[in-house]
Amino acid sequence: MRRITSFLFFLLCSVQTAEPCSCSITNPVCSAYWDTQLVFRGLVTDITFVPDEPPRQVTLNGRVATLSGAGTIEAHFRVIENFRGDAGSETTIRTPSQGPACGVTFQRGTEYLVYSYQETNGEWWTGKCTRTHEIINAEKDDDLVWIRGLKTAPRGGTIFGTVTQVSPDYEINAYKTEPLPGITVRVQGPETRRAKTDSEGKFSMTGLAIGKYEVSPEYADGIGPPAQETVSVPGKGCAEVQFSAQTDGAVDGKIFNADLTPAGGQYIRLKRIEESKTSGWTQDLYLATSDSNGHFHFEPVQPGSYVLGVNIDFPAHGGSFHQKNFYPGKALKEEAEIIHIVGAQHINGLRYVLPPEPERKNLPVKVKVELPNGAPVPNPSIELWNSQWPEYSWGPDAKKDADGWYTIELPEGELYNLFARFDDAGGQYPCAGPKAVVASENMQPVVLVLTGSQGRCFDKHITEPPQR
Repeated sequence: MRRITSFLFFLLCSVQTAEPCSCSITNPVCSAYWDTQLVFRGLVTDITFVPDEPPRQVTLNGRVATLSGAGTIEAHFRVIENFRGDAGSETTIRTPSQGPACGVTFQRGTEYLVYSYQETNGEWWTGKCTRTHEIINAEKDDDLVWIRGLKTAPRGGTIFGTVTQVSPDYEINAYKTEPLPGITVRVQGPETRRAKTDSEGKFSMTGLAIGKYEVSPEYADGIGPPAQETVSVPGKGCAEVQFSAQTDGAVDGKIFNADLTPAGGQYIRLKRIEESKTSGWTQDLYLATSDSNGHFHFEPVQPGSYVLGVNIDFPAHGGSFHQKNFYPGKALKEEAEIIHIVGAQHINGLRYVLPPEPERKNLPVKVKVELPNGAPVPNPSIELWNSQWPEYSWGPDAKKDADGWYTIELPEGELYNLFARFDDAGGQYPCAGPKAVVASENMQPVVLVLTGSQGRCFDKHITEPPQR
């Protein structure tokens, strides 16, 4: 089950638990070289770790451990060759100490080609998202070969890239990306050129005059969205452009309250389903929020079959309408009208009327979170679950009084599950629940005791109301 909450993670010294580093695009050498302040070849002579804060000892599950926050690695270089900027004969380059923060794992006694940028305080930094890399063979290193060829390279610049098309793959319930051949790509600036993509969707134009260019693919009808990129081409340099096209279908309409007034601010989702499996609800694709006139629009939309709904992932917060429902205005997904998009079809004028909201009111519910010995838990996280959104739990707005009681508001007469978490308990008492609650007038306060093992509480749900 997914939870809509914030988590705080600590790293044990020398242990990495965060997500790996992710770089959207690493620029080619012919672009990165001109965009980087300092480029040099150097040998690492020493490495120093500089912590952000002093290490501290804590007790976790009865064992003493040393916690250390993220720090900085200072790599000391003997400079072998200066290419861009002046690193001198020796220099120090800084990088985050952890790989997930995109730090470079420098090794003492190893040669690197370093691409470095300068911070306002004068320090030089690098990271995995630059082209900094270990030099295995200086004579065959692609970057070094290009850099050394600058003296004899023609002065003109190059614009190159790829054009691909994204489409759904129903076998794996995901998107697939394929090259789009035969597309004309136009560049316009100091001069105008055109080129067609090859069988791999690639294009290239060389010998361009130095300057700024607008680059745009000329898609066939039904392919979109329209795309244009602006790039600058230096002398003996390049610019890379990537275009991703989709079938240009569209779904457009208006949403109304039950009294036929425009329903603005509604969280609307268009979700794809498999044609061959009427119950095959798949990964979400599109979302929108209706404007003050109730208008919504999705584009581009891939060919396929879809269902349209309001609050189908989790309840909207702060809105006047919070019940899950489906186009054209049904409370159950089995009653939803399926929207079929064929080719680049545009479906306009959908009229979505929300079903009447059940007549009920929100009532206050008092909640306290305790340890097994009855001690109050400071700053716990309280979360809710409702069968309308079986894959999610979320944190409600909660107000705390001087006695440690939290007050939340729940719809009268509707079954919810209450959970609690305590992130700072060292793993001993991480969660409590589920506790079935149906809000009513003058109901008894709810006490949640942290006794569950890590993660287990949220795997359980109570679907029957408690006995009175």
